[in-house]
Amino acid sequence: AFNHSDSYIAASHDAGTTWNTPVKTNTDGRYYFAGGGAVLPNGNAVFTSSSFTQSSTGDVFVHVMRSSNGGASWTQTQVATTPEQPDCLAAGCPIDYYGTIPALAVDAQGTLMLAYTGPTVAKGPQRIWVRTSTNSGASWSAPVDLGGVAGSNSNFAALAGTASGDFRLFYMQDTGSGDTWNTLFRRSTNGGATW
Repeated sequence: AFNHSDSYIAASHDAGTTWNTPVKTNTDGRYYFAGGGAVLPNGNAVFTSSSFTQSSTGDVFVHVMRSSNGGASWTQTQVATTPEQPDCLAAGCPIDYYGTIPALAVDAQGTLMLAYTGPTVAKGPQRIWVRTSTNSGASWSAPVDLGGVAGSNSNFAALAGTASGDFRLFYMQDTGSGDTWNTLFRRSTNGGATW
């Protein structure tokens, strides 16, 4: 999965020697950023991305793209909306720097987990959210806020799935000043019910 303003996915069935023609997955004119992906035990492929207005202002959308035919075609669903990301105050930092790039992982039984960040109010500090799907990404659980220090900004999520229900989440969280960041690790062994 990759982006060139629009969202595209290309598939290879020979370990990357050749690639199918990229398939555009959106028609909405928003600016996309590709996130994570996974191939499920049943062979379905699922990817995630976020999208912004072309000016990177306003709500940020989180999307899931699914294919059940080896990447020949894709369905795209918007699964979350978050208010506009906080400003980045560092010199030369783009307006969308703190906008979410969602992460995606699958466990051994095919349960998908989606992790993304977003504030509760426009330009507020970002929270880390997770959702799960047990039907190849056709529907998703309600978002769960994983908490954190009030007023701190969470971002840059990475996610891995291993054994049944076992998910490992890494993300960064500032200390409230915006200048100092910590890397945090959370683990769930019951599919995200507890961490």
